[in-house]
Amino acid sequence: MVNTTPKNKKILHILLLSFSMISLVTSSVFIILQISFDREELHISDSNISPNARNLFYNLADLTDSVLFGHQETNFYGLNASTMSTWIDDGTYNYSDVKTLTGSYPAVYGFDVFGSCEGIVDGIKVVFSRGGVITVSWHAPNFVTGGSFYDISGDVVPKILPGGSHHENFTALLDNIALFLGNLEYLGEDVPIIFRPWHEYNGDWFWWGSSYCNRQEFISLYRFTVEYLRDTKGVHNFLYAISPNEPFNTLTPTQFLYRYPGDDVIDILALDAYDWGWKSWKTKLTNSLLTVIKLAMERGKLAAFSETGLSQGLSETNVPNWYSDVLLDMILDTPEIRNIAYTLVWRNADYGHFWIPYPGHSQAAGFLEFFNDEHTIFQNNIPSLYAEKTTAVKYNESASAILLRNNISSIIGLVMISLLLISFIIPLKPSITAKKKKTKN
Repeated sequence: MVNTTPKNKKILHILLLSFSMISLVTSSVFIILQISFDREELHISDSNISPNARNLFYNLADLTDSVLFGHQETNFYGLNASTMSTWIDDGTYNYSDVKTLTGSYPAVYGFDVFGSCEGIVDGIKVVFSRGGVITVSWHAPNFVTGGSFYDISGDVVPKILPGGSHHENFTALLDNIALFLGNLEYLGEDVPIIFRPWHEYNGDWFWWGSSYCNRQEFISLYRFTVEYLRDTKGVHNFLYAISPNEPFNTLTPTQFLYRYPGDDVIDILALDAYDWGWKSWKTKLTNSLLTVIKLAMERGKLAAFSETGLSQGLSETNVPNWYSDVLLDMILDTPEIRNIAYTLVWRNADYGHFWIPYPGHSQAAGFLEFFNDEHTIFQNNIPSLYAEKTTAVKYNESASAILLRNNISSIIGLVMISLLLISFIIPLKPSITAKKKKTKN
């Protein structure tokens, strides 16, 4: 039997109160540590990453309820709907078919390295000055035959790797990328670039596709690209993205990871996927994107929807209001999809090859609905993505919110039980109560 003298009751009261406080503090610390763990899990591949590139990575990680919208080569050329002609930039980079229709530039601007990078530098600087995001893909020429990226002959990949017969041809173009885009600055500020080489590598339409190099050769190609730019040339303003093409069936983790080159050379896990008009495409795509998001979460990386749109563009389509009824619906119906940092559609080259509708086009109303939704971000409502930031919560901030909510309920329950124990089992100020009883007797 417990000795319940006033002195012992007071000691027990203090112990219970101490236990309650320790439990409260411990649970709170657990929450803080868990959220901090989420932050620390974010992992940039370059330990010497430039300040603005780091800020961009962390700020994109914090966007968990909205998706940035991008357009390929939006400020280089486009369509003049009034004259049914095309326009080419005059050197100001102030035009964009997205802006013509909506009044705003896109939030993400796509560029490409076809030959020399010199021609895209000024356009990139203008985008950065607006606070936009720059992504650069690479349709690399065939380094063996001199043909285009569609020239699948020549057994290219093994020949351009170290020790190969055409390795110097490859490094010469990497040197050009490093010269013009590496550590690029605007008014003393480093200009971050999301670099996305060797995209759609699981297809067979490019010379680096899966039919023309084996798994290890592709991994070596990707790793050499990053390590040469980052470690040999000292390029530290690049975030590296990898983007397979969506397969005919829903993308599986095994498929995505089969040629994955490693977390130490990747910052963004992305997906290219075009709509061929199949009724099941939206559901299939949703599941594929969720796979990419999950894989990115597990690795502390970002996720992106790096290329999309109707497969043949908007010149010939039987899918009305694609932007509102397909792309926007997917973002609204599945909130987890908003964990992708951005989505980007392809370029407006001419009236037979375009992805952004012009005023009066049948898809214009749906695009404007997409533009006006609170869950899409264009230049007009883009947050400051280059503001200093050293940590971020990812992936879905709601994951931390759920954790916090669940633990708060546990804490409240624990505190209430402790208080009940203290109030009803152990009388407050027992020595005073005892003295009062003595006096009455």
